[in-house]
Amino acid sequence: MRTVLYVLAMMLALQVAQAQNVDITVVHNAPDPAISVVDVYITQGGITNKIEDLAYRAASNVSNVVTLFADLEVTMQFAPGTSTDAGQALLTERFTPVDGEAYVMTVIGLADPSSGWVANPSGVSTAAAVRRFKALSETSDPTKSGIYLVHASTDFDACDVYIRGTAKPLATNFKYGDQMTTMVEVSRDRVTFDLTQVGQKTKVLASFSADLGALTNVSVFQLSGFKTPGDNKGGTDTLSMIAVMADGQVARFPLLSGSQTARLQIIHNAAAPALGTIDLYLNGDRRADNFSFRKATPFADVPAGTPLAFGIAPPTSKDAKEITGTINVPALRPGRAYTMIVSGITDTAAFAKNPDGRNITPSITVLEGALEASAVDGKTSLRIAHGATDAPSVIVETDGTPIGGTLGYGDATAEYAAVEPAQDTLWVADPVTKKRIKGYVADLRGNKKAFIALASGFMDPSKNANGPAFRLVLVDASGTVNTSMPEVMPDTTDPGDTTSSVDEPMVPASAWSVAPNPTDDRLTVGVEAPVDHATFVVFDVTGTALMSIKAEGSGRPSVTFPTPELAPGTYVVRGLTPDGRFLGSTRFVKR
Repeated sequence: MRTVLYVLAMMLALQVAQAQNVDITVVHNAPDPAISVVDVYITQGGITNKIEDLAYRAASNVSNVVTLFADLEVTMQFAPGTSTDAGQALLTERFTPVDGEAYVMTVIGLADPSSGWVANPSGVSTAAAVRRFKALSETSDPTKSGIYLVHASTDFDACDVYIRGTAKPLATNFKYGDQMTTMVEVSRDRVTFDLTQVGQKTKVLASFSADLGALTNVSVFQLSGFKTPGDNKGGTDTLSMIAVMADGQVARFPLLSGSQTARLQIIHNAAAPALGTIDLYLNGDRRADNFSFRKATPFADVPAGTPLAFGIAPPTSKDAKEITGTINVPALRPGRAYTMIVSGITDTAAFAKNPDGRNITPSITVLEGALEASAVDGKTSLRIAHGATDAPSVIVETDGTPIGGTLGYGDATAEYAAVEPAQDTLWVADPVTKKRIKGYVADLRGNKKAFIALASGFMDPSKNANGPAFRLVLVDASGTVNTSMPEVMPDTTDPGDTTSSVDEPMVPASAWSVAPNPTDDRLTVGVEAPVDHATFVVFDVTGTALMSIKAEGSGRPSVTFPTPELAPGTYVVRGLTPDGRFLGSTRFVKR
C-alpha cells in the first residue's frame, strides 16, 4: 500500500508540472542540551522518511534520504533523538516547495526557556522554533562567495554585521531569530566578520574569521552558542559562527580572542609606599601611566572571554619588558561591568599583619555587577569595599542603618544600596559592639550617580612604614576620587549618637556663637578659635549630615546656613579643621 501511495504521489507531481527535484538543507542550531540530538521526519505524498540523530551544529541535505518534488506539500517534523515516530515531534513545519528552489531550514532556540536561561536582550521569544528561507545555490560571479546570515544565539544582542574593512554592513539591527533572505556576494578571501552595536561600528561585540575560499560557492553563516554560557544553566557552549553548505557540510569558526568586551574601572588602593605610583599594563599593553595611590580610571572597554594579565611596573617604565610583577585575573564575562581594586603590600615582614588573618600580599579584588549610573531613579547607588590591610572587620552605616554586612579586608558589599542623593555621614563602626569609630561626610548628590566608598590606608601608619593613614575615599564612575571627605568623630553632644566620644573637642562650648537661636530662615555659626578654613556640618537627630559650608579666610571662622527647608526640631552643628580634627559642636532649634 505504501508503494502504491508513493507512485500516486509521483504521478500527481508530474501532472501538476514537469517538476524538478527540491533541495532542502536541514540545520540543527538549537543549543539546549535537552535536544542536543534531533530526529527529522519528512513526509510528502503520505510517505514519511527520517533523518536520524542530527547533532547540534550539524546539518544534512534531505536528498541524502529521500527525493522530494516541487508543488507538493512537505511536512517537516523535529523530534528528540530518542523518538520512535513523528507523533513525538516538538516542532512541525509545512510548506509547498517551488520548482528549482533551494531551502535552508534551521532549528533554533530552547526546548524549555522558562528557567535557567538568560532572557533575550531584544525581548524576542527563545522557545524552540524553525526558521526557513529560500537560498540561491550559485553566485552570479563564480569567483565570488555567496553569503546568507542567521542569528541563532538566544542571549546575544541585536547587532550590525560587517565584513571588516568594508563600509556597508551585511545586516543592520540583526536580532535573534532574524535571517538574511537576500544573498550578498563577496570576494573569496579570508574575511573577519565584526558584529557591532547597532549604529556604532566601532563598538565590536564579537568577531569571527573565516576563509571563504575553503568553503563552497554559497554558505549560510549562523551565529551559534551563548554570549555568556556560564549564565545559561552553567553551560560551556561559547559563542561561535558556523558556515553551512548545501551538501550538509558544516565549518565552525570560534570567537576571535579579545573581540568581546566588558566594562572595567580600576582603583589603585595599594598603600605601601613602594607601590605608591606605578605603571599598569593589561596583557602587555600600558593601561594606566603614573597611576598613583587613591586614583582611579574611568570605566572603559577591556577584552572579555579571555584571561587578563595585569603587569605592575615602575612609573618610569617604557614598555612591558619592565614589568616586575603580574596578577592574573580570570576571563570577564562579555557585556558586564566590573570594578577592580589593586590592594596589598609588597613586604609582609615590614608591615602590620591583618588582624583577621587575611592575605595582604598584592592582589586585585574583582567586583562584578559594577554600576556606571544609579540603578534606581531618584536614588544614588552606593557600594562599600574594605581595602585597609591592617584594619579589622567593620560595618559602614548611615543614620544607624548598615550598608551591607560585616566586611573584612578584601570584601565588598555584593550589591549597591539605594540611598538618598544628599550629603550624608558614612560611619565606620565595630561590628561586635556597634560603636562608631569615625564618620565621613560624603556628598552623594547628583543625577543617577553611583559610588564606591572604599576603606583605604593604614590604621597605624607607624607600624606600616609611615604610610598613609586610614580613611574612607569615595570613587565615582568617571574616576574622580574624593580623598578629603570631612572626618567626624562620634561625640555625646549628638542627640542621635549614643556611642562614647573617642576625640575631645579642640574648643569649649563657650567659644561658640549661634544666632538667631531658635531660627526661621538662616543661622550664623562661629567659633572663637585661631582656625583657618574650618568646615561646619549640620546634622539632624539621626546623625545624618544635611549641609556643610567651608569658612573662608583665617581665624575665628564663621558661616551662615540657609534653614527654610529644615523641618522644625533640634539640630547639631559640628566644626572640623581642614585636616579633619574635631573643633567641637553646638545645637540650634528650627522653629
